[in-house]
Amino acid sequence: MSGTVALLRRLLREQAPHLLDRPLVEIAGGQDNAVVRIGNELVGRLPRHEDAVPMMRNELRWLPNAANGLPFVAPVPVVAGEPSAHFPWPWSVSRWVPGDTADVATYDVDAMAQTLVALLRALHRPAPSDAPHNPWRAIPLRDRELTHAQVLAELEHPRADRLAAELRTLAEVPESDGPKLWVHGDLHPANLVVRDGGLSGVIDWGDLHAGDRAVDLSAVWMLLPEDRHDGVRDGLAVDDDTWAPARGWALVLGVMFARIGRRDGLPWFTALAETTLARACPE
Repeated sequence: MSGTVALLRRLLREQAPHLLDRPLVEIAGGQDNAVVRIGNELVGRLPRHEDAVPMMRNELRWLPNAANGLPFVAPVPVVAGEPSAHFPWPWSVSRWVPGDTADVATYDVDAMAQTLVALLRALHRPAPSDAPHNPWRAIPLRDRELTHAQVLAELEHPRADRLAAELRTLAEVPESDGPKLWVHGDLHPANLVVRDGGLSGVIDWGDLHAGDRAVDLSAVWMLLPEDRHDGVRDGLAVDDDTWAPARGWALVLGVMFARIGRRDGLPWFTALAETTLARACPE
């Protein structure tokens, strides 16, 4: 029995003993949370480090609201674990989202385009007035310019000047003055679950916040070739003043993926970065 499984068993015994009759199996998790399957339908997630704690609290508090009515499966918490003598941070038991993530699964681009439209149409509705603010993503695109340029220089990216200039142009579009909407905030392929060729679920809601839907629309450049973009744009009735910042956020996130790929030795992030940047800013 792994240390994580043993820890979760102690936490369940203390706070959710009705789940102790289910088998516990640790599986590969992300950078922020250790993950343990609990039977066939549930999953336990425990923050690996303190920086992940605010994201866990965010999911526990707000995901049930944001996921209400979504046409796809989301890991809505069924147990909001409390800190205890065994573990100093909040933790969760949530619904298991079956399928394979889009970073490893083969998907049909037409099915993905259609299901992405369905997801964003359902998710992007007005958020409550007390919904969380995200200091990294719920900000004007122009406020990301300096960091973007610095990271490009640090990476010595061969297209640094071109990418920086393109972002400056896109950041000149005025910020949307519409209502703040629910925004997932991290819709890259490893957080999108695929079954039968299309999108079936969405995971990792730690960056959930009230903001501009342009942040989530950046997923179009990560997931789909250019000839499918107009269909998504039409399906969501996206105007020029939203589409331009969405492409800008694709540039910002593409550069971030490149940095993560190099820093953490993750070639998949490096490949995603180049795909996203090439689509968002063609030669």
